Amino acid sequence: MTFFYLLLGLAVLLLASAALAVWRLWRRQTLMPYRLEDGLFAPAEADLLAALDVAAGPGRRIFGKVLVEDVIGLERRVGRQLQARASARLAERRFDFLICDARTLRVLCAVDLVGDERRLFGARADATLARICRAAGLPLVTVTAAERYDPRELAEALAAAMAPPPAEVPTRLDKPQRPPEEGPPSQDEDRLLAELAAAIRHENTD
Repeated sequence: MTFFYLLLGLAVLLLASAALAVWRLWRRQTLMPYRLEDGLFAPAEADLLAALDVAAGPGRRIFGKVLVEDVIGLERRVGRQLQARASARLAERRFDFLICDARTLRVLCAVDLVGDERRLFGARADATLARICRAAGLPLVTVTAAERYDPRELAEALAAAMAPPPAEVPTRLDKPQRPPEEGPPSQDEDRLLAELAAAIRHENTD
């Protein structure tokens, strides 16, 4: 009889351990439903990153998947409602790639990959993101997802985007110079005119 109760207690202990393990697994999957992705970049993003590494050239460092709000801030001298609307535009948006100065890490240009349907704003060009970058003065290059990227074409697009705007030369309308005004005749001119008039009178009398 004692052996029976011993086996029964052992069975209950095993069932309790199994139930606890199942409960812990269910709790972990329910409260923390996370898993590690296969890689940081999708295939199209990884191919573009390899081409950007060549196109960006030396002295540049490329960062990927950066939140827009980590790069672009809000002006302080605006009202709360405007700040709230502007902040909402930044939420959930990210830059696919940022090209930065390798030494100072200053952001030089942003790259947006269009055609990645897994992203919320990646299936087509994000017009709002373009307006945000334009307002902040950040160059933005939009690249369509493709099977192959030409580093030379990317280098040209990056150079064109990061080129400083042409300096505005102020137009100056020069006033036409007036001819020097003739002043009153000098004494020498009076004397020459008098001698010329006397010569003419002398010839007429002859």
